[in-house]
Amino acid sequence: MYADRDELMGYMERLAARFALGPHLNFNAEVTSAVWDVEKVLWRLQVAGSGEHTARVFIPAWGQLNTPLVPDFPGIEEFRGIAFHSARWDHGVDLAGKKVISIGSAASAVQYVPEVAKVAGRLEVFQRSANWIMPPQPGGLQRGAA
Repeated sequence: MYADRDELMGYMERLAARFALGPHLNFNAEVTSAVWDVEKVLWRLQVAGSGEHTARVFIPAWGQLNTPLVPDFPGIEEFRGIAFHSARWDHGVDLAGKKVISIGSAASAVQYVPEVAKVAGRLEVFQRSANWIMPPQPGGLQRGAA
C-alpha cells in the first residue's frame, strides 16, 4: 500500500525511460526565478549557472526536504551520541541493537521510522502533533494519546 524508496525510484526511472524524458530533465539545478509571461503564454525560468529557460509547463519538484532545519535544542551541544538529520543520513552508522530517537514524524520519518524499527534495539519517536497519512481507524491511537 505504501511504496518504499526503491519502489518509488524504480517507478520514476521507468517513467523517464518510457517517455524518453532523460534529455529534458535537469537535476541539482537551482531555479532562482520563475515568471509567467502572459503575452508569450510560457514560463521564463532563471537557472543558476545556465541562464534563462522557457517552458509551456513548469513542474516545481524542488525537493525541499533535502535542506536540514535543526531547531536549537537547549543542551544539544552536550549530547555525546551520534546525531544526524534525515536529509543528511549517515549510512556509516549501524543502528542494529541501538537506542534510537527520532524527533519529528512527518514525510521523511514516515519513510525511515518503519525501517529503523526493524533493526534498532529500541526506537522512540517524539512528535509535536499527529501526522496522518490515512484517517485514524476506530480504536486506534488518537491525537493526544500517549
